[in-house]
Amino acid sequence: MISKGKIEKGETKLEAAVREAEEELGFKMRNARGNLVQVAEERVTLHSGAYDLAVYGAEIIDKYDFDKWCDETEYVVWMTLSEFRNKGRRDHVKYVEKLENIVRTS
Repeated sequence: MISKGKIEKGETKLEAAVREAEEELGFKMRNARGNLVQVAEERVTLHSGAYDLAVYGAEIIDKYDFDKWCDETEYVVWMTLSEFRNKGRRDHVKYVEKLENIVRTS
């Protein structure tokens, strides 16, 4: 699952990523194997405007060790990479593929 949000005043990109994952997905930093890794950093341009994107990820130790997610998130579901390619957001697939490659080679 990919959470998203804006950086709050005084936060780094990584701190914002952790906070958003905690709020939206119930992520617990202690449930990450090792450090979070930066998967992508790029400028995204849409018809509605442009923004800077930073994507971080982690290998999870226990997929059941999550807190309750917030009301912004309708549901959380675990998918294999193959399932994500078929059912995930098209624009997120490249990030999930890159993260899986990082995890497999580390």
